[in-house]
Amino acid sequence: MTEDHPLARYLVPVRRRWPILVGALVLSVVVAWFTLPDAPEPGEQVITDPSVNYSATHLLVRERVTAETSNFDLVVLLARQGEIQAAVESSLGDQVAPGAAAAVSLEPNANLGTLGVTAVQPTAEQAVALVDTYARVLTEYFDGRAEQSVDERLEQIRSRLGASLERIQQLEAQVGDLPEESLDRRLLASELSVLIEQYGSLQAEAAALESESLSDRPTFRTLQEPVPTPTEAPTAPVFDVPDSPWARFAMAAIAALLVGLAVVFGLDWMDTRLRSRTDTEDAFGLPVLVELPRRLRSVQRKDPLPTATEPSSAIAEGYRSLRLSLTLAPRWELDRNAPGTDGSVGSAVQVSGRGQPRTLLVSSGRDGEGKSTVVANLAISFAETGQQVLVVDCDFRRSTVGDILEAQPGPGLRDLGGPDHPALGDLVVGSGFANVSVIRSGTPGIAPAWFPAESTRILTEAVELADIVIFDTGPLLVTNEASAMIPTVDAVLLTAFAGRLSRSQATRATALLTQLQATVAGVVLVGSDQARKYGYYYAPLREAAAKGERLEPWNAGRTKPN
Repeated sequence: MTEDHPLARYLVPVRRRWPILVGALVLSVVVAWFTLPDAPEPGEQVITDPSVNYSATHLLVRERVTAETSNFDLVVLLARQGEIQAAVESSLGDQVAPGAAAAVSLEPNANLGTLGVTAVQPTAEQAVALVDTYARVLTEYFDGRAEQSVDERLEQIRSRLGASLERIQQLEAQVGDLPEESLDRRLLASELSVLIEQYGSLQAEAAALESESLSDRPTFRTLQEPVPTPTEAPTAPVFDVPDSPWARFAMAAIAALLVGLAVVFGLDWMDTRLRSRTDTEDAFGLPVLVELPRRLRSVQRKDPLPTATEPSSAIAEGYRSLRLSLTLAPRWELDRNAPGTDGSVGSAVQVSGRGQPRTLLVSSGRDGEGKSTVVANLAISFAETGQQVLVVDCDFRRSTVGDILEAQPGPGLRDLGGPDHPALGDLVVGSGFANVSVIRSGTPGIAPAWFPAESTRILTEAVELADIVIFDTGPLLVTNEASAMIPTVDAVLLTAFAGRLSRSQATRATALLTQLQATVAGVVLVGSDQARKYGYYYAPLREAAAKGERLEPWNAGRTKPN
């Protein structure tokens, strides 16, 4: 599937971030496993049909006002406690499902002094039994608390009566011993009179409490018996989690897949790195001349020159295509004064005339874009045609192209600024490949201060030393070596590694080239997933080369028609 296919924009992010989907699926299975419902105990009632269709209400009225029943909010609070619900379920046994008492609703009316006990159950018998039992247990609970309160109050009054009677007897004895006209006798007589009156009041209160405790008047009585009425089954939930483990696993996997896809596409939307030919051309505003397939880092480190070691491979053919494109394809001039169609600074204008550039500068937006590898393989590709190729290493900080080409040790480009001022030709050393020579950069470090001023002289002398000169410079956005030479070379070739360079960095690199009015050949997209798909075309060549065989053409042995 090509990147222009309508499904590519959805499948490519999934293929790129498939570990996220796998991790989400594994996590969903683990969560589903730990949230499976417990298996029912032996003899436990299992409700297979959760729909209910009978409602019943037992209406109670407050018969006796106590400290607790006077406040209906307190009544409801106490009625919902676990003690009452446990007693209800214990009384009902298997008549209702476990937990049914917790679903009973209480509807108090403080103005009328009524309390409605309502329940909804699958059958009329269950609904009536539940509300009747709940009302009975609730009444017995408050009756017991009321009796306990009366007993406590009666015990307090009886204790006070005993103390009062003892004091009265003491006062009577004291009054009888005092003279009738004495002041103390009159005071004690007054106290005695008050105590006798209080004693009578306490006796009356005790008699009232004894009468109340012995009566049959409860705290609540039934005002209306429950009458079961059919009701419409409650609306089925929009989504009900099944009890089947396999169904739960399937639902968890689907949910994880959806969440994983959302994360994948969200990350892809936020990711501005260039990965495809279309993204690269849109960001740079320049054509992609060739897409080179991705190679494993270990393979690349071991064999950085597939053009020489695997001439029949797809990547070697890619470098030959790049060589041909540099020869036949048009070049582009970035003019900052020309209006950009997308609001950018400047636009690409095609340069009239085509042909192989004598001087080619290869650079990139940032480090790690495969620039030096492209230079080395491109040099070998040009050398295959019999041309003399000179590679000038102008990447003073990270000089690698000379080592890739197995260049001989010798003086470097940095020595041009020495006291002897040697000629550029004196710095040329041979490489491990025919028709390819190299000028090393010298000791690694920052670019010499004289390099921008001498760049024109370097280019003029280099042209006389070979048929094509390829300059390997540092990244555009990191160093200044490329900026010094861009205005004087025939063409600039940019490299971009798929998945590393961001769109903003590509735009900044294009803006810099525009300011320098560079003549650009195009972009090489390294590590393209799309290019890897065409490797099957070269598989027979690779297999034959590995066996030391030679493939016959498709029309070998056929006679030419007369």
